Amino acid sequence: MGQGMMGGMMGMGRRCMGRFNPWFQYGVTLILENSAKLELSDEQKDRLDNTRRKYTKDIIRQDAEIRVAEIDLEALLKKPEINLSEIKEVLKKIGNMETQVEYLRIEAFNEARKILTDEQRINLRKIMETPAPMMRGMMGGPPVEPQKEEQEKEGLQKAGVPKTDPHGH
Repeated sequence: MGQGMMGGMMGMGRRCMGRFNPWFQYGVTLILENSAKLELSDEQKDRLDNTRRKYTKDIIRQDAEIRVAEIDLEALLKKPEINLSEIKEVLKKIGNMETQVEYLRIEAFNEARKILTDEQRINLRKIMETPAPMMRGMMGGPPVEPQKEEQEKEGLQKAGVPKTDPHGH
């Protein structure tokens, strides 16, 4: 396999392993995007934005380390004789770093929830319990008609599901 193919496969596997609950991947962003529904104060928005910024930086750093380890793994796999113990160590290192990224996402969401009042946390839970249309198929729900699916996608963006946030906030 060529370098691009191998690197693409390794990165793809890691990124496709994401959790199905977008609240832990995009938690702080989703809270901010639902600020009107949650009736967040300006101070809360500022604190949440600071939390998101802090954790995004940490996750970007961790993601860079994962990519470096994947390059190391790729080099090990290209050797004429593969040393399985070296491969295993690099895979453990990558796995530990991926676990750290997931933990940072959950930690960020937890910190964000602490900024909310009790009433806002109750409202957040209600918002979180409303499944996104794209999740219904994964969860065995009834199929959505194409026209209705488009309407629901538009509603999702209004409801606060982010268009993009590659670093999980």
